[in-house]
Order: sequence, then structure tokens, then C-alpha cells
Amino acid sequence: MTNGNVAPKIPDEDRSGAKGLVVGTYSYYDPHKTANFFVMHNVANSTRISVNAGKPGEIGGADFLFSNAFSPAEESAIYTTTTEERLLNEEQYVQIASVSRPNGEIRSTLHPVNHLPPVAFTARLDGLSVVPDHVSTIARGCALFSFNCLSLQLEYVVYHTVSSPTGAWMNLGNRYTDGIKIWPLSRHEGPIYGTRILTPDEVLAFYQQRLYVTIESLVYPEGEIRGQISDTYSYYAYLSGSELIPPKTTSAIGCATLRMNEVTNKGRVLDYDVHFQLAEYDEVSVELLHADVGLEGDVLHTLGTTFASLSGTDVYLSNSEVNFVGTEKTYLQVGNPANPGGVGRLRGQVYHIENPCPFITSRPENNAKSPTSSWDRYEVPTYIEW
Repeated sequence: MTNGNVAPKIPDEDRSGAKGLVVGTYSYYDPHKTANFFVMHNVANSTRISVNAGKPGEIGGADFLFSNAFSPAEESAIYTTTTEERLLNEEQYVQIASVSRPNGEIRSTLHPVNHLPPVAFTARLDGLSVVPDHVSTIARGCALFSFNCLSLQLEYVVYHTVSSPTGAWMNLGNRYTDGIKIWPLSRHEGPIYGTRILTPDEVLAFYQQRLYVTIESLVYPEGEIRGQISDTYSYYAYLSGSELIPPKTTSAIGCATLRMNEVTNKGRVLDYDVHFQLAEYDEVSVELLHADVGLEGDVLHTLGTTFASLSGTDVYLSNSEVNFVGTEKTYLQVGNPANPGGVGRLRGQVYHIENPCPFITSRPENNAKSPTSSWDRYEVPTYIEW
């Protein structure tokens, strides 16, 4: 929160240099539509802290007033459907007024850091995927990608465990081939959040699954881990503290990619790959539980114990468990191995990927081949209908 965000603008010579910070959590179910805010600031003679409606640069009415204006301030706010929509669309701001600036001395827009749009594709990153020479490394990673058909904007989050990373790139090339770099990601230290407007050629490459991510390091300047962007792993989870009951504000995050494989006499095989980082380096358990978003669930399977990463194909789902996963009524939880299903450290609902763009083709593929992915069943598009 700064003087420069206030509307109407405060002249440079009149700015006090006061600053502030606001963080919070939001719960949809329990408690229902409730935000918990924590505000710190150094505004002299502060008179009011408010959560207002409005985009950056706009002046809006107060949706919520704090009971006091002194720092630190902690308050809970009950949201309605309308104010919740404003929050998720980044159309709310926190403002602190003072005796000298009754219309606002510092201000900042609220940004929901864990609100992800539907994910269209995922990627698993490891050293074995690097070509032409595989890399022997314990570093791993996962990535989630969302795409807006109208704006052609790609949103991504990449989590990785590469030590001393020096670069992170989007690349063009088929799986198992050495492609070319096309643009750098927003940063190379994990986690990586970013957006990019794709060109039409990049959109086609995205849906043809010819884009991949690489993370470079001092030891492996050409790439220590790589992950092809595809729909091969059609389920995902974004792990954070905001989905815990009650929600927790934490810097720890993680992500998971999953796929339901063949049916065996033990049940259907669940292929899982989970990565996360906690504030404390503790051994924790990773569990799959059954419940809707915002509700406490029952443990279906304990995937295992780990300090940061866990993957395998040793979990077998019953028919009812397959249905739970398919209807998005399961979640992954990182918690205490001695207390199965108890208080968690991280949690993320398991969702199925969604294709937001209706692709239409007009030219059949002459040399059809057996598909290795559900998207390979579609011919190369000759035009896109939005």
C-alpha cells in the first residue's frame, strides 16, 4: 500500500511516504464466504481502514469498514455473492485514511494469489525428459497452464526444486526432440507465476502439445529438468493453505498432477506426482481424501511420507473412488503422519483439466496414426472459431 495508488492522485510533493501491507485468507464454506484481513501500516493519525469497490484508478464506496484504524489491525468480513465476485475479479481495494488525507492516504488493490482459472494442460518436469542427453538429478517439478480463448492469454504456475536455477524457458518442439527456445518465463526461481499473450502459431503449438518448459541451472546450463505441456496428466491440484479448514496464511505451496491408468484386479491405478515446499523441513504425509471444497473429508488412501516430493503408481482406486475423483470430490492434503486425516499443512482439491477453446478443423489428416493423447484424435486445425 502506497500514496501513489490513491485516487484521485496525490501530488508528488504532498505525499507522506507512508506505506502498508495487507494479507488475508478467504473461506467459501466454513466459515461461509468469510475473509480474514491483517493490516500493518505507518500512516500518522490514521482514521479509517476500509475495503472499497473499484478497479485501480477508480473511486468506489466502502464494502467493509474496520472497527479501528490503528496498526496492526485484524478483522473478519462476511462477503456476499456480489462482493465475492469483486474480490475474485480484483475489483476491490483496501484504503487507509488519515486526519490530513480523509479521502485516503495509502491504497492497494486486493489480489487473490491462489485463485486459479480452469487449467487446460499440465506438465511434469524431470531430468529424464531432457534431450538429447538425459540428466541425472533429483530435481523435479510440475506446471499448470490456463488459456483464455478471447485474449489469447496464457497463465501459468511452475513449481520446481532445481537448486541455483539460472533460467526458465518456454520452448517449441515435439516430445523426445530437442527444440528451440521461444521466450523466457517471468522468473527462474520457483514458484514461477506469469502470463503471456500467445501468437496464433504459438496457440496451435500449445494445442498440438509441441511446447515444453525447461529449467536451467549452473550445473546444467542447457536444462536440468524439462516438462512437455500436454493433457496426458488430466487431473491436477494446487496445494496451498487457503483451502485448509480453517484457512491458513502461509508462503508454502505445491502442485500435483495425476492420471487414472489401467484397471487391474486390485482396482484402477492412480498415477500421481506431488511436489511442495513447507516453511519447515519436516517429514509429512500425503493423503487422498473424499470431500467437496470447504468440507473435511475421510481418508481414502495415504500416498506415503516425504519431505518435499512423492510420486508413484501404487494406489488402486475402487469404482466408487474413481467416481469421487472424476466428479472432483477428492482432495490432496499434506499433514502429520501420526494423525491421518487431521490438521493439514497444505491442501488442494483435485480437478479435471478443461479445454476452454472449441477448435474446428476443415482439412483431414492424410496419414492418421494411433493417438497417444486425447488431443491427438483431432486433426491439425486450419482455423479457430472463438
